[in-house]
Amino acid sequence: MNAVAELTACKERLRHKDGHFEVHGIFSIHGTDHELTAPAEVEMGPDGWSATVHFAIPYVKWGRKNPSILFLRVSESVEIDWGIGGVGTK
Repeated sequence: MNAVAELTACKERLRHKDGHFEVHGIFSIHGTDHELTAPAEVEMGPDGWSATVHFAIPYVKWGRKNPSILFLRVSESVEIDWGIGGVGTK
């Protein structure tokens, strides 16, 4: 079993709705694409911006094997916190 997963996120759109942001896009794990929408906390500052996106990867539902063994039990999903940001230019 490969213990290292290759994760690729491709943002298709950032939507602002009722004072909240959502990131929608395609999330690829082990070469299989999955559509995903997650809430984003966005902060704007004088020198740039930052965003944090939190979501769960239900890897068992997405066809991956649960790596639990005899006394080691793991969840069927993985929680992800993804931080991004940028700086402005003058």
